[in-house]
This record gives sequence, C-alpha cells and structure tokens, in this order.
Amino acid sequence: MTAYRYRTTLRPAGFGGVPMGVQWHYVELPRDHPGHLFQDTPRGTYNFGVIETDRPLTKAEMEHFDIIAVA
Repeated sequence: MTAYRYRTTLRPAGFGGVPMGVQWHYVELPRDHPGHLFQDTPRGTYNFGVIETDRPLTKAEMEHFDIIAVA
C-alpha cells in the first residue's frame, strides 16, 4: 500500500481541515499536541503535524484546504 503524506498549513486535520470522505491518521503529531492518547506517534516539527491519507489528494483539494505533500 502506498503512503500519501501531507501537512496542513492553516488548520489542524479533521473537520474542515481535510476533504470530506478522506480517511486519514496522524503519523507525526502537531507540535503542541498533548499526545497522551497517541503515545506511539512521534511529535512532529510542523504546527499541525503530518497526516497519512487513504488516497492521493487532487491538486484542487490541496489548494482548497491549504495542504502540502510531504516527501
């Protein structure tokens, strides 16, 4: 399975931060996230962390939600 990793730039992932219907999870927690529920997930260097999605996002989705691909 291919991993599609992204970071949001203006808001956290979740409702209104990721296109509707896209399944996602954190692979790096946001910098200021308390982290007590995600003890096995590393804390990221980005304000809103790094997410992994179930499918690649389109260019239009990335522009609309201010999302940047992470290599």
